[in-house]
Amino acid sequence: MRASRWARWSWLTPLTAVLAAVLAAVVAWALWQLLAGYPLGVDLEIPLRAAERWLAGEDPYPPGAFDAPNGPGLPFLYPPFLLPILAPLTLLPRTVVAVGWFVALVAGGWFAGRRLGLGRGVAALALCWPPFAEGILGGNVQVLLFAAFATLMYRAGRQLDPADRERPAAVDGVLAAFVGALKVSQVHAWIYVLRRRPAAALVGLAPFALLALVTLPLVGIDTWVAWITQAGRSGDPTWPPVGAPLSIFVGQPIALVVSVLSIAAILVVPPRQAGAWIGIVTLVGAPSLHMFGLLFLLPAMRTVRLEVALVAAIFVATYDSVAIWVAILGVAWTLAAGYRWPVLWAPDRRTA
Repeated sequence: MRASRWARWSWLTPLTAVLAAVLAAVVAWALWQLLAGYPLGVDLEIPLRAAERWLAGEDPYPPGAFDAPNGPGLPFLYPPFLLPILAPLTLLPRTVVAVGWFVALVAGGWFAGRRLGLGRGVAALALCWPPFAEGILGGNVQVLLFAAFATLMYRAGRQLDPADRERPAAVDGVLAAFVGALKVSQVHAWIYVLRRRPAAALVGLAPFALLALVTLPLVGIDTWVAWITQAGRSGDPTWPPVGAPLSIFVGQPIALVVSVLSIAAILVVPPRQAGAWIGIVTLVGAPSLHMFGLLFLLPAMRTVRLEVALVAAIFVATYDSVAIWVAILGVAWTLAAGYRWPVLWAPDRRTA
């Protein structure tokens, strides 16, 4: 019993202790800034207001939203089939909706950490890391999308492969389609399932295609055209809320090519550590990249050495665009180099 207790602290070395302390300090600062100035529940309020506009016969995708300051006036970027689903929620007290959604995001974030193999306490502490914390405080569905991705690709930290058919086709297919159906720039997981288990991918896509078809008479083709136009505007690197996508460094034309290549890259992603690679490719191809989008770096961070993961977590938590990309590229390099030098991977991943 005593030996097992000490084993829990086997990761603790002078270097990891220092890095963990720095990470705690940076995360505490980031949380203070979020609680002091971030518009809480903003990513829940934006779609609810869009549904209210739709119910009132107004445009749920007004172009002028791109000129709005940071807050609930920002553009609604989700597909139109969500509008009829969100409409009933606008009739409920906002507090009831907000509390229920907050609980769902906290539970989803913790569950995602557990799927990646984090201990109960570590998974809970991870919710303080800005990609989780901002998503939860802002009410962004990305936390649940990432939970679906983690469920698709991992079980207690063990890499899953849809080709192994451990689950029914509908389960893998719906999980993969859900990740990309609400945010089409994250279609990579579904492409991977299409590659490894085509029937599962098509079965999973069917409910969302049917939902779009059934709701089409309610929302109209014009609303879909407006959404496509709005989604195109959201990737403009000159738009302040675009976050930290690659386009702010290389320009939109080059970034668009990279986005296409990122989807093609899924066709050659090695099944070994596929979850880590899909997460990185998703970030590289993202036309907009907000803090909560960096949740997709976690599978790769879980794969590489703890020291590298802690440094990456620190860099991400600074909110600095350059530091964020240093973290992404540094983790990607370490992941790739680990195939030749396994010591660069976490001990439990070297034979995965």
